[in-house]
Amino acid sequence: MRLVLAFFLFFSCLFASQTTAQKFEIRATLVDSAAEKPLEFATVFLFSEKADTAAEAKAVGAKPLKSAFSDEKGVVKFPGLAPGDYRIEATMVGFQKFSSPAFALAADVDLGKISLGPNSQTLGQVTITAQKPLLEMKADRVVYNVDADPTNAGGTAIEVLKKVPFLTVDQDDNIRLKGSSNFKVQLNGRSTGMMAKNPKDALRAFPASVIKRV
Repeated sequence: MRLVLAFFLFFSCLFASQTTAQKFEIRATLVDSAAEKPLEFATVFLFSEKADTAAEAKAVGAKPLKSAFSDEKGVVKFPGLAPGDYRIEATMVGFQKFSSPAFALAADVDLGKISLGPNSQTLGQVTITAQKPLLEMKADRVVYNVDADPTNAGGTAIEVLKKVPFLTVDQDDNIRLKGSSNFKVQLNGRSTGMMAKNPKDALRAFPASVIKRV
């Protein structure tokens, strides 16, 4: 009985390790097509092209799975992805939106250099409906508009902070700003005892739906 049990556990662990190992990464490099320079803080959405049913087929592409920003070198990464069919969309204020065709992910995929052209449309008498960008670069701060990112639905404040540039959140939900833990967290511009005492635990309890921006 012990031999059978030992073999079963070994087999299960081996199978689990093979299953969990099936995770891959998608990466790309965003550049300005005119200046041939990297685009930092471009917004990139990842979509799944999987549709097992007719109902799912109608919803494919309607909601992104993940979002990310390009770094100072224009590089954006989506790690830890299961095999499947995906596509990406890249946007940035002042540039035309890029949409990739669907592609299969069965190993790490580097989409290479993606050029975004300037948005130089000539406008006549038209009605413009403004869409809030995910990221706004102010003179004294960077603003991440939480409600403009559909991938935040159902998440927590901690999950939101993992997407904000200059902030890092480790596996224990410890937060650092530019590598430092010496910072303050304010709610609506005010310091609170709850945030000052233990911001990590406080932010775990906050649903993303109540946060407008960071």
